[in-house]
Amino acid sequence: MSTRSYVCRKGHDGFDAIYVHWDGYPKGVGQTLLDHYTDSDKIEELFQLGSLSRLSPEIGEKHSFSNPTDNFCVAYGRDRGEPDTEMKRLQTMRDVASYACGSWCEYLYVMIDGVWHVSGVPNKAYMFDSNNLHPLAKVLGEKR
Repeated sequence: MSTRSYVCRKGHDGFDAIYVHWDGYPKGVGQTLLDHYTDSDKIEELFQLGSLSRLSPEIGEKHSFSNPTDNFCVAYGRDRGEPDTEMKRLQTMRDVASYACGSWCEYLYVMIDGVWHVSGVPNKAYMFDSNNLHPLAKVLGEKR
């Protein structure tokens, strides 16, 4: 079974967001974001990949979807040629929560002012409260 997650970044005019299918729990996707995706250029590359099957330490380059290169992200568009996998642009946190709920995501990660945050995703978007976003490093018990 997969643990789905939604990875977002807050910008001046809303949120950019991508779906990640596997290992969405904090010690999976969360730890990878915290350890490998803090540089703004690398984060930009990540979001340009669009939706992912697997988030890995390196963006990498096109490779086999069914036999992926170790430590390379596995992207639905780049590596399997699927259409409509681009990053989503959403206006509000409520829109982000709605999209995450509709994708059956369990975790939501949001980069706000250079800090990764995490929240569980409720069953209904209207139940989401941005006060439930917590600094990811704190959730993982790290001092950063």
